[in-house]
Amino acid sequence: MWSRYLALMLVLWIAPMTVLANPRLSIVDARKIALAHVPGKIVHEKLKKKKKGHDRYNFKIVPLTNAKPHFVEKVTIDGDSGKVLKIKQVAEKSHGDDDASD
Repeated sequence: MWSRYLALMLVLWIAPMTVLANPRLSIVDARKIALAHVPGKIVHEKLKKKKKGHDRYNFKIVPLTNAKPHFVEKVTIDGDSGKVLKIKQVAEKSHGDDDASD
């Protein structure tokens, strides 16, 4: 009887930790949310793990109506709720392009 009680307590103690260890939102769903807010082409994506708080997905998107060349929209999505936390325009990093002196 005590072993069942102990096993149940162990499961109830460990289960919430495993749920919190991974974001509830898949990267596929996070992509859809980001592209719904900033239509375009994703050029970079990353899951940023947080020790405190929710994990976050970061996407850099070249918008379809890219008014500023060499700029992308950085979209941050909450990994649990799917809420858009931030949309910010940032300079696109060059990767050793020869036209950097333009």
